[in-house]
Amino acid sequence: MTHAALTYQEPTAKGVVAARLKTRDGATLAFKTFPARRQQKGTVLVLHGMGLNAALYSTLGSMLAAKGLGVALMDFRGHGDSSGKVGDATGPTTYREDLREAVAAFGSDGPLFIFAHSGSAVAAIDLLSQPDAPKIAGLAMVAPTISGDRGLTRSPNRGLDIGLMARNMLRFRPERGMNDAAAEFCPNFNFKKFLLARVTGLGRWMHVLSFVSTRPGDAPFRYTARAALNMISTWSDTNLAKLQCPVCVITAEQDPFVNGEAIATRLPWVLGPQAQLRHEILLRGDHFTVTLFAVPLFVKWLCDICRPVKTEHVV
Repeated sequence: MTHAALTYQEPTAKGVVAARLKTRDGATLAFKTFPARRQQKGTVLVLHGMGLNAALYSTLGSMLAAKGLGVALMDFRGHGDSSGKVGDATGPTTYREDLREAVAAFGSDGPLFIFAHSGSAVAAIDLLSQPDAPKIAGLAMVAPTISGDRGLTRSPNRGLDIGLMARNMLRFRPERGMNDAAAEFCPNFNFKKFLLARVTGLGRWMHVLSFVSTRPGDAPFRYTARAALNMISTWSDTNLAKLQCPVCVITAEQDPFVNGEAIATRLPWVLGPQAQLRHEILLRGDHFTVTLFAVPLFVKWLCDICRPVKTEHVV
């Protein structure tokens, strides 16, 4: 892996190599890289979900490396070991442009795949739907929270759901209630405060989106309005229709946040034929552990789309 702005540190005892990437504005993006432990099939850029960081995906990185993949776990700015104010961004397209630079840094080592978990799928879609989007081998979205429509994402709010009639017409399975344990980790988005921040220009100071930490005792992870724009999509259908690369979506039956059956119904209508959609719903795994259970399916999909096309020779 070589790139002018990419530097590596000494490997740890477990073979993990930390890397740093200087961005266009002088910020530093941090990565944890895992060299492939057998003949390399390609490189996977793993993107963490909202309120998380790369360190929480180390087991996933090791599993992918054991399958013959070079792996780079990325910390978005303001997360983990990357620079920047915690939970903030310089603008609504910051994560998209940071991801563009990461793709350029790791895309020279054969086929490059993006493995986007949860809310990071929004940043990936945002980048890959641009007219000048970089070419990648494929996008895998695992338990993606790609829309505020509760037909695709569930909510602990028991109030009126204005999309209920539409979902019933499309024969979505009725939503399961969210139990208290899951509701504790559900993001808290203050829409009124978000609008106020946008109107007053206080987006860099007002925190509008928060997550309870996955580690007991840690303070909640809070996003400013400016950062929240990077992981909240208001035009998901429009952007999804512009994707050109193969797309794999993996969801879990037991995920309390993402409605896999609704996604399976909706995405084939939204994605263009060039996206070559594959969707798998796992019977086990929740919103977090689904990343590990998804590894065999992800690797099989990766091998399928990289397999050379056989051509018949006419004599």
